Amino acid sequence: MRTRRGFTLIELLVTIAIVALLVSIAMPSYRRYVMASNRAEAWAALLQVQSGEEKFYMQNSAYTTDLTDPPGQGGLGIALTGSGGALYTANNNYAISIATAACNPAAAAVCGYTATATAANNQVNDNAACLTFTIDSLGQRTPADSTGCWR
Repeated sequence: MRTRRGFTLIELLVTIAIVALLVSIAMPSYRRYVMASNRAEAWAALLQVQSGEEKFYMQNSAYTTDLTDPPGQGGLGIALTGSGGALYTANNNYAISIATAACNPAAAAVCGYTATATAANNQVNDNAACLTFTIDSLGQRTPADSTGCWR
């Protein structure tokens, strides 16, 4: 008698079931890793804004809300995409905005800012605590470091 070589249908189905189980375990971990790695895009943009604002303040004694115009034309010159008031990071994972504040209600000089990166597109599926990042003129940032979002 000759023995047949090859796989039986049962062996093939068991192999497919094992692979499906491994994929079902690995995919959520992979997605969490991708979401966490995309946060670096928000951090980089906010740190660029912070650096640009401090440079702008040294030259003009005020902060600006213009993120995209070149520095000599009153802006920070940060590379962001989008139009119609919505500016996004390079991969469109975060919308970037900035707000300035006067020193006091009687003074016209702008002496503070808060830059915000808000999750957009696929990044909205990230951890709820990590959907919005802010950094202000005092260097304070949210969410708190204890959430792990800034790591």
